[in-house]
Amino acid sequence: MTAGENQAKRSFSFRAAMTAPEWAERVRCMENGRKYRFKFAPYQREMMETPFRRDVQLTVFQMASRLGKTEVCMNIIGHAIDESPRRILTMYPTTGQAEKWSKETFTKELCEQTPSLHYLVAGGKRQSHNTILHKVFPGGILNAFGGNAPGEMRRAKGNLLFADEIDALQETKKDEGDQLEVFWMRGSEYADCIRLAASYPSVIGQSRIQRHLDESDYRKWFTPCPKCKEWVVLLREHVTWPDGRPEEAVVECPKCMETLTDKQRRAMVRKGEWRATKPFRGVAGFWGNAMMSPHPVQKGYASHLHWLAQQQINAETSDNPERARRVLVNTIDALPHEPEMIDAPDPHVLMDRREPYNARQMLPEGVQILTAGVDVQKTWLELTLWGWGEGGEGWALDHRKFHGGYNNPKTWAELESYIVSCELPHPTRGTLTLTANRPKVFVDAGHWSDTVLEWTRTRSRLGIYGSQGSPTINAPVVKAKRRNAIPRAWVYPIGVNQGKEQIYNKLALAKPPAGEPPPPGYLHFPETADLTFFDSLTCEIGKEETFRGEVYTRYVCPPGRRNEVLDTTVYAWAALLARPVSWRREAAKGSKSNADDAKMGTFSDQAQSKRTIQRRQWINRSGGWKI
Repeated sequence: MTAGENQAKRSFSFRAAMTAPEWAERVRCMENGRKYRFKFAPYQREMMETPFRRDVQLTVFQMASRLGKTEVCMNIIGHAIDESPRRILTMYPTTGQAEKWSKETFTKELCEQTPSLHYLVAGGKRQSHNTILHKVFPGGILNAFGGNAPGEMRRAKGNLLFADEIDALQETKKDEGDQLEVFWMRGSEYADCIRLAASYPSVIGQSRIQRHLDESDYRKWFTPCPKCKEWVVLLREHVTWPDGRPEEAVVECPKCMETLTDKQRRAMVRKGEWRATKPFRGVAGFWGNAMMSPHPVQKGYASHLHWLAQQQINAETSDNPERARRVLVNTIDALPHEPEMIDAPDPHVLMDRREPYNARQMLPEGVQILTAGVDVQKTWLELTLWGWGEGGEGWALDHRKFHGGYNNPKTWAELESYIVSCELPHPTRGTLTLTANRPKVFVDAGHWSDTVLEWTRTRSRLGIYGSQGSPTINAPVVKAKRRNAIPRAWVYPIGVNQGKEQIYNKLALAKPPAGEPPPPGYLHFPETADLTFFDSLTCEIGKEETFRGEVYTRYVCPPGRRNEVLDTTVYAWAALLARPVSWRREAAKGSKSNADDAKMGTFSDQAQSKRTIQRRQWINRSGGWKI
């Protein structure tokens, strides 16, 4: 039979010679010519069989990352092209993601690796009737769409609909209706339409995939414990390890409380089975977390359990634990995250936390690095000086205004004099300064950027840089510096929303009981800080907004309130994060200073240079907190 006759036969053949699972194991090829095998991930077989049942209207895959939900859907699509031609529609949150799926997943991983599908890509050469988002094959077509362009779906129809990462779909300003519902309607004229929805979840109450899963029979992967023989669903909370030794992580059976190794976990997963936990009403749902992972142990880890334990440790010790926990819950537990609402403490509560330290007389011993943030107003410059220690612990040291217009050279001269003369005594390191060959002072260049950047351009050697807030809500606190065009000054982009969220997280930490150390990241304030200072630090309120399927907090300043202290604190925090800090190395500087003091005598004002004394006198004259 010629190739043309074979294609003609397939074009008029509507009954599959093989089921999708059979096709996957007999025909589908993976990278390096390996055959697809259910033995590697046995839970994928039922996921692949269920969508073809006549009583299933929709199949939902709410799975942790890298469990193969997309791979299952690729096998179903490959089977439809090769064995049972259909009109296939796929949708991703954006057109760019749809193109990436078409080029990387569909073309590279499915078609180029599987010989019977290779004609679709013709060795990488583009065919006249095929484009990135439109493919034609004997008996059917494949169209890919982005949810950000719902109008493209108006004339489309299909009987195999695959929507991936649906929790990242964004509402559009055009009045097209919900993109996912529009997509599902594209198959309404077919009696045998297969609908597939896949994603890991986002936030409770806003997760599309969780809403579909709640309407399904909610199947979970039950596995038999090798010790008590009971069937259990393994969760990340069942992983335990000795303090400080995550490499020794084990699983604790929730039934018999016996410990199980990672090898035993893998054996349990291979022997598991899907069990529905809700009545079936036309929607089949599959939920699975990272405890089901069949993948090899990642480089640098003793086991998969070690990797899970380390992810939890990293989240708890990160600069933004709340956001890190969200990633754990969404991508590893495959559960929607419940945001922890961050309310700024009452200014009066912060007033009660004030402590009796005086930075000009002696810095607290925990301070290792000084940074400052400068906010630029039309008629004054405002600066907050902070000291930082290990774990992100911070001490407010000084706050002051430099009165004068932003275009007045005298105002900038006073600011520069303050920065270069800032030398504060430290109990183990002699003095700490605010100037260095690393970022120490961030100056807001959001407004009047020409004036600000022209000033910072020649002062980067002092650690003074311009900074500009990022318009993206989920931007990191600080990104790599970039060169401005005119004037040619270095600028650090700052994610102000992430920065304010982290500062509010720090402010929410409770005051430790007397005699106990403060929690990591705790912020200290001197007795001289007044209520106006705390009002300005806590005035902004957070409003939740959804961006690419995730919920973020955007901070806004109510009308009539002043937020300069919060802004300058964020700039000072970003200056600390701009370059990695080795706290061990900073502590070693203190040890070296102590050794030098032992040789040269006790550090005293009389032994200091005349220049140092003059600098301290300048700080005292500048008019900040009355200390």
